[in-house]
Amino acid sequence: MSRKTRSFCEGLLNDPKKKTLFQIQHVEYYRRALEAQATARAKAFDLTFLADPAQMGALSDVARGEAKRLLRRVRMFGLLAGYTAIALEGAPYRRQNILSLRHSGPRKTIFLHLEGRDPQAVIKFPNEELKNGRWLTERGEELEAITIRTRGAGDLGPEILSFYLEQIRPLFPEAARTHCLFPPIERAHTSDSSFITGTFHLWLAEGSAEIGLPLSSHNFRHGYCSIDINEGRRSMEDLARIMGDTVATVQRFYSWIDAKRSVQAVQQDTARRRAEIALAREGRRG
Repeated sequence: MSRKTRSFCEGLLNDPKKKTLFQIQHVEYYRRALEAQATARAKAFDLTFLADPAQMGALSDVARGEAKRLLRRVRMFGLLAGYTAIALEGAPYRRQNILSLRHSGPRKTIFLHLEGRDPQAVIKFPNEELKNGRWLTERGEELEAITIRTRGAGDLGPEILSFYLEQIRPLFPEAARTHCLFPPIERAHTSDSSFITGTFHLWLAEGSAEIGLPLSSHNFRHGYCSIDINEGRRSMEDLARIMGDTVATVQRFYSWIDAKRSVQAVQQDTARRRAEIALAREGRRG
């Protein structure tokens, strides 16, 4: 972990507001996508129709400029909502793994069951698609399947994914030409073409800055793990399993959190003893 990344993680852990916002950012993106949709409807813009460049081009210059802005905003926040719902309520997979998720075709990696009494999405990556897949294969292991479902009042993962699939994905003209959940804006050259990484970086930087939590996709994964370890929610062994990393890798990146907590625990214990001594001395004086 670089000094810059560690500095980001430390700042996140030391700022309660940002730490909270990090964990519900998918809800913030979802809300902004809905608001942009409502604005488009109020202006009588049919964004699904206007997602076709030919139809967009038929508008007047003024209307076209406004419609393009709203279409981009709905696409951006809708995609960010879907991506971060997977990462936060599912698992913090690497950026390329999430962007290349396939929800259709013979090689699905996300299985969407979003209707019925228990809507859910199941994600399962084969080892060959993982950065540490060779290591897992050599050990005779696989990355465990992850299920996204409503487990509590704050879980909106299935709702957001339904929204993305039904209302956001159709706004990408190449959606029908790829099996990927997140299709490219421009031409899908193959059935496995996914959203372009460079554009995702730009959208995440812009969208996260707007909600007051500027971050990159690299910092996203580190921020998630830092919060989990600092809050004591999962052991490093558990995180290694969900991320497909070795325990040694997780320890190398995040051992500073345990070290910092140990120092703080010693300081708090020492302060408690001082307080007890002070009270005892006051009692003797009395």
